[in-house]
Amino acid sequence: MFKILIAEDDRELRQLFAHVLTKNGYTVLGVSNGEEALAALEQSYYDLIISDIMMPKMDGIEMCSKIKTDFDLCHTPVVLLTALTSNDKKLEGLQCGADEYIGKPFNNKMLQARIANILRNRKLLKQKFSQKMTTSESPAEIEIQALALNPIDAKFLEQLEETVKAHLSDSE
Repeated sequence: MFKILIAEDDRELRQLFAHVLTKNGYTVLGVSNGEEALAALEQSYYDLIISDIMMPKMDGIEMCSKIKTDFDLCHTPVVLLTALTSNDKKLEGLQCGADEYIGKPFNNKMLQARIANILRNRKLLKQKFSQKMTTSESPAEIEIQALALNPIDAKFLEQLEETVKAHLSDSE
């Protein structure tokens, strides 16, 4: 079962998201701003984050930037929802690392389909990576950089590859 974190300052909208997503089999936690979302991420793992952009204390752009620059969280997909739909705002949202930028009002079924696609693609990526790691004859056959979803992932994978190669002959 996938866990979704919702950061939305409008209580009724947050409850609506939680109701719809719970009905579709997701486990959901709702918080009212970016600070609460980051605190929740320190306590538990979430498969996806849905966030409004305009919130008190910490907005969705700042929260997304913090998530996407944190080594432990950067792989977590973030969907930004907002009434700010100009191309400049969309670009700002995508440049901070958001995986999706969806304008309000939005179609509920479209949002659910996008969430399902993101989660399915992440699951397939994990399976593909696991399968290649266990069935590959040589580490050189694995295209590690193709698995990097952002610069932090790329750096980590480079360091991992170097460490493995350096200690490959060490039986300990």
